[in-house]
Amino acid sequence: MYKAIIFIAIVLVAAAYAIGGTPQCSLTNKCVQAHQWMNDGVINTQFTCEIKNMGSGPIKNADIRLDNNQNLYNVWEIMTPNNGLSYDFIKWREQKPLAVGEVHQWGYIVKSDKPLDVTVCERGLVNPTASPAH
Repeated sequence: MYKAIIFIAIVLVAAAYAIGGTPQCSLTNKCVQAHQWMNDGVINTQFTCEIKNMGSGPIKNADIRLDNNQNLYNVWEIMTPNNGLSYDFIKWREQKPLAVGEVHQWGYIVKSDKPLDVTVCERGLVNPTASPAH
């Protein structure tokens, strides 16, 4: 009986994936080092980034995660609604959604010579896929 229940559960999960598929993130992100300088004996590094919409429709909101961000000094063209736990596009993007193929330029400065681990996906998708940070 137990094996039959397990088998049915596996079949149902497989059918759900076959019918609807797993939602895939349609945003990609690429960051490159733009500048580096010393300030009071501390290395500061500026990274410029582009989020690109590779999906099939416009996107108003993103789930941007800047992991290992203890050295984060500044960001631009993204905002945090929760004190740095996650970031989103800035408010004007709600009036002008990111069209298919379009890029949203943003960036950050860290008090370090290392890039942040950046993960970007549409807001609402569970387990966004990691994008290369550099």
